[in-house]
Amino acid sequence: MENEIMFSKRLRFIFASTSETALNCPVPEDIYTKAINLYSSVPKIWRVLAIIFKREIYAELFSLAKSKKLKVATIKKMLWCYEKGFFDFLEIKKALIQGGGADRRDRMVFYSYWMNTTAITAVLLREYFASSIAITRCHGFDMYLFRHENQYIPFRGYICRYIDAIYPASDAGRTYIEKEYGMRPRCLITKQLGTIDRGFNEKVKRDVFRIVTCSGINKVKRVHLIVKALAAIRDISIEWVHFGDGRLRAETEEMARTGIGINITVIFKGWTQNDEILDFYTRNDCHLFINVSETEGGVPVSIKEAMSCGIPVIATDVGGNGEIVRHNESGILIEKDFRIEDMVDVIRRFHGMSPDDYITWRKAARRTWEEKYNAVDVYGEFYDEILGLATSAPPRQSR
Repeated sequence: MENEIMFSKRLRFIFASTSETALNCPVPEDIYTKAINLYSSVPKIWRVLAIIFKREIYAELFSLAKSKKLKVATIKKMLWCYEKGFFDFLEIKKALIQGGGADRRDRMVFYSYWMNTTAITAVLLREYFASSIAITRCHGFDMYLFRHENQYIPFRGYICRYIDAIYPASDAGRTYIEKEYGMRPRCLITKQLGTIDRGFNEKVKRDVFRIVTCSGINKVKRVHLIVKALAAIRDISIEWVHFGDGRLRAETEEMARTGIGINITVIFKGWTQNDEILDFYTRNDCHLFINVSETEGGVPVSIKEAMSCGIPVIATDVGGNGEIVRHNESGILIEKDFRIEDMVDVIRRFHGMSPDDYITWRKAARRTWEEKYNAVDVYGEFYDEILGLATSAPPRQSR
């Protein structure tokens, strides 16, 4: 939420469902923050006894049986998700009443950034504070069933029934929910994530052709395919800078060290603060951004940030990538299962582009960001909408 916090309106509390003791980004002084960690401190037997008679549990068991997914693994996952959501609810409720002076009749918005255990918590809070509403964003892993074992994410039906609004981060995500979940929540609207304007240099030097990438180093992000493409280029000089870490980092670095020629300089920056990444984009001449993910939930923030700085993009046509990368205008979309030689051809195309043609691509990338992803516009509209929902929602009887 780092880009979003500074544009939030009437935000008073941030509860982080984590064992960490502090949030990892600056927060305005008038916002109360608290790490939620009650769940891990409660003995397992008491956690089970606290939820075993909840009607949501039996409704979910029935749903699992109906979908023929009732097995030990799915029951364990379901119980863990509800336990976590329920104990977070208990701690947040206590903090709001004792520390925040909240009353059950107060009208509040409970906003879950992910559609997982925190969305369950938001629904439970909505039911307790009867005049309130609950909303959730969703992005990728918290939405796509195929990214989970047994193609199961707990309490999809429960959340869709009782949440007041679901905001996928891409049109592709919204379409997926409508098609796959078998039900439509009362309010299902695409709400993009915005990024901060760090400036735009129309012209860049071409002394070094610099490719930048920013992602985790894992199976989904497929950074090793970038290594393969660069290993196939032996006749032009390139600098490749990667921001991000992951469990496949050592393996990918070794692959780059042994496979990529001396004509290409490779720099793995590891995990890097967002401000530092954007500073790098604006202080250095970056010519191309690459994303080769196997799947994306929303429109990647990393692509938005690159395009805000005028960096054209090569991206696989998955998830929301096609919503931001305008093919043959601000970037190039390639098939999910692309051939390495196809990526090599696109990299060569950008490398050999005339200065005037390249400036046209930079302007198009920046223009796309300005039209749809500027944080000032995106978050201003978002908070106006959810505050409107809060004032118009009729009160309910709490359970």
